[in-house]
Amino acid sequence: MNWKLFFKNQFLIGIANSIPFTGIMILELFTEDRIINSYDMFLKEAWFPPKWVFSIIRSVVLSLIGYSTYRLWIIETTSKCSKKGVLAFIFYGILLLLDWSTIFLSPTKLDIAAYYYIGLISFALITSMIFKQIDKFGHYFFVPYIFWLTLMGILHYQLYVNNHDGKWFSNHEPLKPTNETQNVTFKLLNESFPGI
Repeated sequence: MNWKLFFKNQFLIGIANSIPFTGIMILELFTEDRIINSYDMFLKEAWFPPKWVFSIIRSVVLSLIGYSTYRLWIIETTSKCSKKGVLAFIFYGILLLLDWSTIFLSPTKLDIAAYYYIGLISFALITSMIFKQIDKFGHYFFVPYIFWLTLMGILHYQLYVNNHDGKWFSNHEPLKPTNETQNVTFKLLNESFPGI
């Protein structure tokens, strides 16, 4: 066995798998508490997964599309780099930028998120088709990712249906003003959301 080549390939696989997580790790520094807190507050259906499932599934599907780009990189570097290969990497980069969105489980953007995921799914399908023209087997690694995006789109839509009228506030104790200057604000809140 050529150990040098083996370790080189393992290193490249590690790089390819880590790239999809770069933006997510940066975003989670600023949004993790918001996501965890808001998901607990939402009115959810019985089939909704617990919040820890999101991190596991997202990690798996992103690793798979990362491995797909490793395969594409090997194909393109062992032969003359093609225009299709360059296009595939460009679309892959744009797909990651779209996926690294703060719209994920945002309490005020559930309706936008449902439509956003439709666009993201469409772009993921286009990207996988471009990959297929170069690596017919590698593009199958996009399938779990596309199913994941579909599930997230359905989930966001259902959360919007259940919570768009402010009912998700009902999971909290009634709001109470701390001083006289807040009376007007809290009166408006209580009129807008009678359940709080």
